[in-house]
Amino acid sequence: MVWRAAVMGDFHSVDKAWRTAGKDWWEQEEPTREEAQRLVDECTKGPRLDVLLTHDVPMGVTGLKGMPGLSAKTIERANQTRELLQDTAEKIRPKALFAGHWHQRLRSELHWDDGSSTMVEVLAAEQSWAGNSWRCAWALTVASK
Repeated sequence: MVWRAAVMGDFHSVDKAWRTAGKDWWEQEEPTREEAQRLVDECTKGPRLDVLLTHDVPMGVTGLKGMPGLSAKTIERANQTRELLQDTAEKIRPKALFAGHWHQRLRSELHWDDGSSTMVEVLAAEQSWAGNSWRCAWALTVASK
């Protein structure tokens, strides 16, 4: 079985004020519209994409607990990335999307106007900053069986 998979950028760092440029924060870490369009162009050339890996989740994902203590301005800025992810996912319409930024386990589904849908798996590291890389690898292994 051959899987078609793609990866899309990082996210707006809500904790940028506490980070150091070039050490644990990079100007280019946030996906751009140009990068998203290149991804769309590549992914729409062949059969439907099986898996899209992202850091944050598309705007249409509901049920997130949120991150307490963030200002309205920070949330608004972070939502720009989520809106870009939503637009990109809608154009690509992957079968599954895995993300982990929110550090909470959540399953959601995005429904598209052609009747297809995208299963969204937000990977858990409940209130931990340890990361989700191994969980993502596990989820892909389980999904392939």
